[in-house]
Amino acid sequence: MSIDLPTNAACAYSGATRVIFIVGDPVAQVKAPYGLTPVLRERGADTIVVPAHVTAADFAAFVAAVERMGNADGLIITVPHKFAAHDLCASVDDRAARLGSVNLMRRHPQGGWFGVMTDGDACVMGLRDKGFPPAGKRVLLVGAGGAGIAVADALVRAGVAALGVHEIDPQRRQNLIERVSASQRGAVFPAPADPAGFDLVVNATLLGTAPEDPLPVPVDGLAASAAVADLACGPGGCSALIRAAAARGCVTMSGDEMFGSVCGVLADFFLESAASATGRDAAHQSSTKVPGASPDAASQLRQLLNGYQATQAIHAAAMLGVADHLSDTPVSIERLAAAVGADPTALYRLLRALAALNVFEEHANRGFSLAPMGLCLRSDADPSVRPWAMFIAEPSRWSTWGHLLHSVRTGENAFKAVHGMDSWQYRRTHPEQAALFQAAMTANSQRVDGAVVAACDLRGRSHVGDIGGGHGSLLAAVLRDHPNLQGTLFDQPHVASEARPLLNAAGVLDRCRVVGGDMFAGVPTGCDALIMKFILHDWEDREAEAILRSCRTAVAHGAALFIVEYLLEPPNRGLYAKMSDLNMLLGPGGRERTESEYAALLGTAGFSLRRVVPTGALVSVMEAEAC
Repeated sequence: MSIDLPTNAACAYSGATRVIFIVGDPVAQVKAPYGLTPVLRERGADTIVVPAHVTAADFAAFVAAVERMGNADGLIITVPHKFAAHDLCASVDDRAARLGSVNLMRRHPQGGWFGVMTDGDACVMGLRDKGFPPAGKRVLLVGAGGAGIAVADALVRAGVAALGVHEIDPQRRQNLIERVSASQRGAVFPAPADPAGFDLVVNATLLGTAPEDPLPVPVDGLAASAAVADLACGPGGCSALIRAAAARGCVTMSGDEMFGSVCGVLADFFLESAASATGRDAAHQSSTKVPGASPDAASQLRQLLNGYQATQAIHAAAMLGVADHLSDTPVSIERLAAAVGADPTALYRLLRALAALNVFEEHANRGFSLAPMGLCLRSDADPSVRPWAMFIAEPSRWSTWGHLLHSVRTGENAFKAVHGMDSWQYRRTHPEQAALFQAAMTANSQRVDGAVVAACDLRGRSHVGDIGGGHGSLLAAVLRDHPNLQGTLFDQPHVASEARPLLNAAGVLDRCRVVGGDMFAGVPTGCDALIMKFILHDWEDREAEAILRSCRTAVAHGAALFIVEYLLEPPNRGLYAKMSDLNMLLGPGGRERTESEYAALLGTAGFSLRRVVPTGALVSVMEAEAC
């Protein structure tokens, strides 16, 4: 007896066929089995994608069982397993590590799983394919699960103007906001399920795939000019939300269409695993290689190592003021070079590199216009990143970071080792560097001022003092928001003397006194609330305690003290604060701290920490009370 096997390569399989499971609960709605399988087989892989309906309770056991299957190459992860899948991976890429979720898992030849997260890129790629790039758009995202957090991250990386997040689980919503806001690429905030005022709505839940489901958002608030994307697939590949949005004339992207945009990426990911398993990837098989040192990890590490090149390229463009001469309309390189005083050929080479980084956009005949990130480099942007770009790579700071190894080996301050004085003394003797520093600090302050003001409870207070307040950006924001408050700006005399123009422009100078002095010697009295933003992290504990004691001496019992700082997070999280801590080691000589470390520091100086308010803008506001 003989059996005739199918000759169609798209459906033929045998005992040698390799398997990729797509795992979910539910799983009947997935498209990968008949969408991805033909792509894999057209590329010569004897592989099929098989659905697996697995509950959350059984997920870990299922993954462990698949790992023991010699012909199983990987897993595609769907709802609700994406966070759990991350924890079962031996290694993940940088994005998955930052977001805490994965949607693709590929087995290492040496054992264990390697995970990545591509849901967000799939959404952005699909929208671009539909002619609706998300850059500059106001977006409402529904759902903060594993797919939602990936989509949020990809959208802010794509340059959205704002991202509202609707999620019924407040803990999941806060997790998304904290993780995505840490990337510093966009304004992310909680939002109701109301699409009015948004240019793009993205549904990252399963709502609307079953006939009895309510819609994720009421469609009567959708503008006809808006776009709607739904990651889930309903009957016939189209959810109820997509059908309703299309009826209103909106641009739509279904889950099927999104899958089509990224199907090739999924195939690439799994075929690399197949190459390893069959011996075609010698790098994985070599006995001289460390297990787990995958090409993916090596590529990501090289990108991190080359990051200094992007920093210097953006710094050069900022110093030249290139963005100030650009808009939406392309400008020729010859005209730009004449305007900024640069060599046309060299400037072209710089700008085409920055266009590849999506800072600018290159057009035909060597013309350039602004991309969303480039707009932030304009001097008149609100907020402008140009002051920070000019300061971040100025020679004294750049050379200091070049001596990180010295500080790690010795524990010494690199700035002193390089320049023979601390950073405060250096800026007093180099006024041009002091001006760059203060402009950068003011720009950074404006980035977080609104979030800080919202987090400070000043009800019942009459006079607030901004200690180390620079040119007064934060104090101006506080006084604008509280018209009955009086204010005191306190900083070093040469800094405070330059604050009046900003306070006057903000319309609050008539309610301010501006005082110069030394915070170690004492701070102004007469305030019933004090604010210190980015002050204590500049100092080691002994000096920080001295500053706090000066504050305690100046205020009465019950006065409020608001400390605005980055807080160190648990292991493997909170990159921004931990890199800032390295900067403190090298430059000012201070350190970032945990919440408990700040509580202890406050206690030694006569304050009691009452609460900590995360702002969603990287910083936290610690509210203390004078004991």
